[in-house]
Amino acid sequence: MLTETNTLRALSIRAALKLPTRDESHLLGSGSPDYGLGLAMEKHVAKDWMVYANLNGVIPTGRIAGYGLQPVVSGLFSVEYLWSENFSIVAHFD
Repeated sequence: MLTETNTLRALSIRAALKLPTRDESHLLGSGSPDYGLGLAMEKHVAKDWMVYANLNGVIPTGRIAGYGLQPVVSGLFSVEYLWSENFSIVAHFD
């Protein structure tokens, strides 16, 4: 959606659809579709440092073992140190 510049962070939107390929009677899924939406952000904050953040939501539509499913929201924050072209160190909180 947005490309990173000196002042703005890179931002993207993603969407997901889980197809009902299994059935609830065998506890192999809900047998119903799920819908997801997410935002991903990254920013180069210093010479060798990157920061990432994600926010995601999933809306299930089925039932598993007779129980209704509730929407889920999750987030992630990461910091990466770019040690070299082939090696980096990442710390993240999910």
